[in-house]
Amino acid sequence: MCGIAGFFKLKGAPGTSPENSSALIQAMTRTMTHRGPDDEGYLLTTGVCLGMRRLNIIDLETGRQPLFNEDKSVAVVFNGEIYNYLELREELKKKGHRFETASDTEVLAHLYEEEGETFPRRLRGMFAFALWDAKKRRLLLGRDHFGIKPLFWGIFGNELLFGSEIKALHPHPAFKREINNEAIDDFLTLLFIPTPKTIYQNLHKLEPGTILAVNQDGTTRKVRYWDAGEVLTKSLGTRLNRLEEIEEMLSAKISECVKMMLRSDVPLGVFLSGGLDSTTTAYFASRHNPNVKTFNVFFKEKSYSEREGALATAKKLGTDHHEIPMEYPEDLAGFAWGVLGIFDEPFGDTSALPTYLLCGHARRHITVALSGDGGDELFGGYPTTIATRAISFYRHLPGFLRAGLLPFLAKQLPTSLERVSWDYKIKRFILSAKDVTDPLAAHFGWRSALYWFERELFYSPSFYNQVSRRKPFADLASGIIKNHGVTLADQAMFGDLSVYLLDLYLVKADMSSMANSLEMRPSLLDPELAELALRIPPHFKIRGFQTKWIIRHMMEGKLPQEVLGMPKKGFTPPLSYWLLQKDFQDFVRQAVSSQVFRNLGVFKDGVVDQLLTEHAAKKNDHTRRLWAILSLASFAEKNQRAGEVFLANR
Repeated sequence: MCGIAGFFKLKGAPGTSPENSSALIQAMTRTMTHRGPDDEGYLLTTGVCLGMRRLNIIDLETGRQPLFNEDKSVAVVFNGEIYNYLELREELKKKGHRFETASDTEVLAHLYEEEGETFPRRLRGMFAFALWDAKKRRLLLGRDHFGIKPLFWGIFGNELLFGSEIKALHPHPAFKREINNEAIDDFLTLLFIPTPKTIYQNLHKLEPGTILAVNQDGTTRKVRYWDAGEVLTKSLGTRLNRLEEIEEMLSAKISECVKMMLRSDVPLGVFLSGGLDSTTTAYFASRHNPNVKTFNVFFKEKSYSEREGALATAKKLGTDHHEIPMEYPEDLAGFAWGVLGIFDEPFGDTSALPTYLLCGHARRHITVALSGDGGDELFGGYPTTIATRAISFYRHLPGFLRAGLLPFLAKQLPTSLERVSWDYKIKRFILSAKDVTDPLAAHFGWRSALYWFERELFYSPSFYNQVSRRKPFADLASGIIKNHGVTLADQAMFGDLSVYLLDLYLVKADMSSMANSLEMRPSLLDPELAELALRIPPHFKIRGFQTKWIIRHMMEGKLPQEVLGMPKKGFTPPLSYWLLQKDFQDFVRQAVSSQVFRNLGVFKDGVVDQLLTEHAAKKNDHTRRLWAILSLASFAEKNQRAGEVFLANR
């Protein structure tokens, strides 16, 4: 696992001395030492500089990057793991390719020679890479099928810059830190900034399953080598309908994926939250490695905790189990601010707090952890999919009920701070469905911070005028595949896979783990497993109010009943309770009163204080809104600090 960065001088860019180029690429990559504390490597040649930081996982002795083909005309720096590298390596050897290392990275250079720029379609893994073709004077940037590993890029002046994290671009003098106000509006409504957008203008996230080819004349071309939407459309003609056949194929494929992901030259374990995906991962991992270690963070607030399922699973499977309790931290403000500080953009998922804690404790024992990320999106694990289907019926109610009476009555319900309480579900459903004509727009509203129709209440007049015509939920919904035969449930699950997983949950997993120099491997995110999952009709995934039905049925007798019968809770900490504490409320007030936050000009005066007061009185649960605002304040401070460091180093 690594962090990569670099720059490519396009035609017309001024030359830079080798000494300056060397110092610059080192400064860029060393911002990501946490991603790769074990080693660093560089390629400095005319017009292009590539750099990497390495966390040793595979081939500890000879896997130093960059890695090359036989004549050194192709060079690669790489972040991630290729799980099927041994199989590809043998295939390439039979075709005459010579390998100098045992690293999975070297496979990329040779596979590119054989198959050209669409070669990543053969890879099973998580990755982001930069490949320099010296003969064609062309740079290729690539990202894995699902976007597990991040990659940012942008053209500033006559230079293309790229990096695994945005912070890697800050040292480069060409980089412009111009805030994108539309991205702020996206974040405050959606809790994330959707790909390919970033918080900065002219800086982009590379889309998953995509290659960006850049020529020295500045022309760019994107090639999509894998598209989940195309896979879903094609799957309609090959849908599976026999339960026994589905379970047999699914069990075999998950077992194969987990076995491949257990390949490592360093200690490895499994994150065992207690939910269905992580316990299924632990089950198959224990079949291949009986001595596997498992790790769990739990909360004392019962409605938030999945501890019982984790303990029962660890006991049944006989794993070496480690528990980490998470209570109200002695310095919650410092801890929260520190976790928000690892993200280079505003980040709205509160589960980053326990995820960061889990990764930090696990790193004392292991270097690689398998997780269950991806199971909810592929197998219908979110209750929001059930709510989205219910919207179809709700929309037929008279307008005065949907737009007036029912929202009014919902607001009168007493507020509970327990995890996903009934009043919470009712309020979210009615308010997200208000005046929504597209059920998918409501689907993206279930997990929002601000509803699209209430932004005027919170935003300053000047900021609102800039974004008032935008409807982020509807914009996302318009991009979801709506081919004939693709059901609403298919569309909702596809939205979760292509949007929420990509821009929220995978970002959390990557940044939280890499900040602790830990590699996290999502065991259910494999292209072959995804192609199989997309062939399974929705009625095998969701039945009535039962989510992930096919996995529950398949794992009967293999997992404890506490797990199989447990509703989804997620990994959300009891932040709603913690926000009742005066010291933490005072910290939030202090953060939003800073001049750098006020300079963003986003909120009306007094809005945050009103939210805190209502939350403290349990009049409304404003946890998501307050966390999003705190995250934006954290970003404003980091952005200011980055500018000051840049000016000091000029």
